[in-house]
Amino acid sequence: MSKLIHTLGSDRFFALLLITASAILYALIGGLDEPGSPGELAASTYPRILLLCLMLFSLVLILKPNRSDADRIAHFPLKGLSVIAVIAGYIALVDLVGYFVLTPALLLVLPLLAGFRNLRLIMISVCGVTAALYGIFDLVLNIPLPAGFLGD
Repeated sequence: MSKLIHTLGSDRFFALLLITASAILYALIGGLDEPGSPGELAASTYPRILLLCLMLFSLVLILKPNRSDADRIAHFPLKGLSVIAVIAGYIALVDLVGYFVLTPALLLVLPLLAGFRNLRLIMISVCGVTAALYGIFDLVLNIPLPAGFLGD
């Protein structure tokens, strides 16, 4: 096993495991009930979309060129810990503050912590992702998002 990990690299090996697990879960989801009326989404639609995205991103990870371990380790501690702290703060505050205030702030801060400085592109991404998540959860799946101090 360790020889396979050394040959593929830890990132590619992990991506291969993710693809395998996603494929198994995708096959198991096939047994979920279909919707009762036309135009409704099946209960399996959202998990299937997530699993397909996970498989796609894992495939990209397998196909991308390798970086040395020294490059990855040198950048992780400060950026990684700050990203974890920001996400933990988001999780703790999202019910209190609300989705529509906190999510755009999170989506603005995370790329800045990662080193991206193209504010125009970041703002386009913030608006697009926030709108897409609102559309998926609130409009399509009818799952209410936390309103926070904005109220209902």
